[in-house]
Amino acid sequence: MAAVGLGDGGGLDVSQVRNVIRAFQKYGYSLSKILNAFAEVIEIKDAREDIKQQKQEIEEQRKVLDRRLEDLGFGDFEKPTQTVSALMTLTQYGIGFDKIISISQGLRRQQQQWGMQEHASNLNGSSRESNITSR
Repeated sequence: MAAVGLGDGGGLDVSQVRNVIRAFQKYGYSLSKILNAFAEVIEIKDAREDIKQQKQEIEEQRKVLDRRLEDLGFGDFEKPTQTVSALMTLTQYGIGFDKIISISQGLRRQQQQWGMQEHASNLNGSSRESNITSR
């Protein structure tokens, strides 16, 4: 009985447990069914604890993965999600990925040209200032 937590400091008095078992038997209850039900309850309790522990482990792993993704530059998934959603909407309106890619490349080239023009004008402006101050 001590092996299953009854008596010897297990918290339950063995004589009380025997009296409860006798009472169940007296009224026609199947002791094996009752013990099986208790075993199922214990298994469910253990399963809940396992699930709780697994959830904690998964949450910790998710946090580690999020940190690694941030280190790699993929920290915010909201922007890619919005981008995919916008792309799907555009394809519903008949604008294919090829067209989207060509527009994107055209915009990128235009931005690079504007960046070069702005950089050149900044260089020209700063050299003019240096010419003015050196006179």
